[in-house]
Amino acid sequence: LFDRKTKQRINPAQDINIGNHVCLGHAVKVFKGCSIGHGSVIDSDSRVTSSIPENCNAGGQPAVIIRENITWTKEAFQQLPSEYWD
Repeated sequence: LFDRKTKQRINPAQDINIGNHVCLGHAVKVFKGCSIGHGSVIDSDSRVTSSIPENCNAGGQPAVIIRENITWTKEAFQQLPSEYWD
């Protein structure tokens, strides 16, 4: 988009940074200038309008942090007690 009078661009592009081992749910929208930290999970149908730190679960419209200090590695699942799977 450009301003008709000044001919200046009014919506300059910005990078989106997504860390390693990030899970984005179905139909997630990540807006320009946002970053999602390593190991984070973004819930389905969320809109990321600000940066999300590492190892967080976020969701909503706009996305907000639901829980911090999460992990979703195979090793973490293997450490769960057997009652969890029953």
